[in-house]
Amino acid sequence: MTTQTEVHLPSFLADAPPVLIFGGKGGVGKTTSAAATAVALARLHPDESVVLVSTDPAHSVKDAVDGADLPPNLRVEELDADSEHRAFMEAHAGALHEIASRGTFLDDTDIERFLDLSIPGVDELMSFLRLARWFEDEEADRFVIDTAPTGHALRLLTMPEMTSGWMDAIEALLGKHRYMASVFGSGGDDPVEAFVDELQEAFENIEGVWTEPSLTRFVPVFNAEALSIAETDRLLGSLDEIGIDAPGLICNRLVSPDASGSLAALRDAQAGALAQMPPRIADRAIAGVPLNADEPRGDNLSNFFARCLDPRSLLAGEGSTLEASVRGSVPIAGRITLVAGKGGVGKTTVSCATALRLAASGARTLLVSTDPAGSLGDAFGAQIEADATRVAPNLDAIQLDADAELQSLKEQYADELEGFFDDLALDLSFDREALENLLELAPTGIDEVMALVRMTEVLDAAEGEAYASIVIDTAPTGHTLRLLELPELVQAWLEQIFAVLLKYEDMISLPRLNDRLIRLSKGLKKLRAMLSDPAQTTLLSVTIPTRLAVSETRRLIAGAAEIGIPVTGVVVNQITTPGDDTISGAIARREADEIASLREIAATLPLALISRGGDLRGPASLAALGEALIEPATQRREAA
Repeated sequence: MTTQTEVHLPSFLADAPPVLIFGGKGGVGKTTSAAATAVALARLHPDESVVLVSTDPAHSVKDAVDGADLPPNLRVEELDADSEHRAFMEAHAGALHEIASRGTFLDDTDIERFLDLSIPGVDELMSFLRLARWFEDEEADRFVIDTAPTGHALRLLTMPEMTSGWMDAIEALLGKHRYMASVFGSGGDDPVEAFVDELQEAFENIEGVWTEPSLTRFVPVFNAEALSIAETDRLLGSLDEIGIDAPGLICNRLVSPDASGSLAALRDAQAGALAQMPPRIADRAIAGVPLNADEPRGDNLSNFFARCLDPRSLLAGEGSTLEASVRGSVPIAGRITLVAGKGGVGKTTVSCATALRLAASGARTLLVSTDPAGSLGDAFGAQIEADATRVAPNLDAIQLDADAELQSLKEQYADELEGFFDDLALDLSFDREALENLLELAPTGIDEVMALVRMTEVLDAAEGEAYASIVIDTAPTGHTLRLLELPELVQAWLEQIFAVLLKYEDMISLPRLNDRLIRLSKGLKKLRAMLSDPAQTTLLSVTIPTRLAVSETRRLIAGAAEIGIPVTGVVVNQITTPGDDTISGAIARREADEIASLREIAATLPLALISRGGDLRGPASLAALGEALIEPATQRREAA
């Protein structure tokens, strides 16, 4: 077994506080970095208990440590949001029912309808609550947290702000009951108040943990490539704004200066990207982890940090002329193509290339990003927002903004509610406060669905010829599969809202809100019809030749089949072409084994292989990739 003297860690990990959070763009090595750190810390501190926990719905920490001789003081957990939600409701449904009963005009039947609904977008909330309980109960001496890719990780970290709105809403719902109890002197223990106090304390405790440098440190992981560096810079800006300490970063998979073959092109591209590092990254400690011939899994995790170097020492590349090459192609048949896969495998690159190819074939095309940390703008070198932006002939792009869509709904609701109460001659201060905060209790996934409905509105508003093709650059696997289930769940929530509005229309009238919800419901029905039609919607899987990515591809293909979305092909990205050096040959042999596994998993599907090389950014490079990779259908479907 590895002894304490053989354990290697960068200084900002070796002197780590009790909570370490690893995050960054998908596919950069967050899980491996977190797992290697947890193993090392458990060995450095054999008398302390260490928990390695994943909050990513597409878990892979157990895959990462599979085969390792783990220290006895290390526990590995993969949080299951659905199980956590069921346990939470079993424990607290009675208290939630009582809060609604005290604070609203809903009867028992109405309340039960809402409590029986599945809550979409529950992943970050349930992870947050579980972590809060662990911190409060001092479940372990140290926690190493592997998060979902950037956008959803920031949701987890800003959960205290979101839950502050929920607590305000709950306090408003209980306001009238508390006033009546004080007037009429009813006292004694109240289990509802105890539940609210417990919840409030948990939220405050975890916020205190997040923002205390002696307790928590965030460790961004990135690769030396332009899109990853740009996203890491934005992540650090958000962390500084929240107040979470992040003094050091891990730059993963750095290529040796003596590399050859396609690794030489990657080395030079890395040198160019590192030379452009913004100050927010360059001014912090950076541990550079070299690209290894063997995947850092199992017992190899012990050597992950053994050869760390300063990435600034690799800035002497002269530039390689080796371009990425493509073997094979994948067909695009439906009107809507979902480009999906593990974070960091090149979904955005393939999405852009696909959209450019379809546009060049004569199909008016819309490219959409549903990833909260979307990088379409970085890929095209253009500012892309929620309104359709022309990025190439025949091609428009939009970056959906879920937060903005939900904020718009809340502002409209607040304005109309204010007008309603201003017109009343009665003093209904408690009822007014409760209703003003009610929308804070909307299911947490409604913002993502509203963003997708925004896409359908863009389609409806398209001038002239409708979009013949739609390419959707999705969030990483776990959140993509969840997003595909959300429309049905949110539709059920809306149906209950409509039932309540109709039942109590004589008591409160909010016609503009009602109209907005009707439009949202119609958009949802259209979206559900589009996504559930296998003749119209298909999925293109993107992966890389590593064990973790191949395992996730297997889950993605199975999940798509369960939902009923056909997979039209698999793109294997970032394949190494061997050169004269030892490491590129060893990597190429290992990748060949993983590609063979992929051929078994996707036996009936077209497989396209993209080798490393060149900088696949900008319309010209992306269009060339699309020309080689994508095979448009000869007969395009009539636009709906």
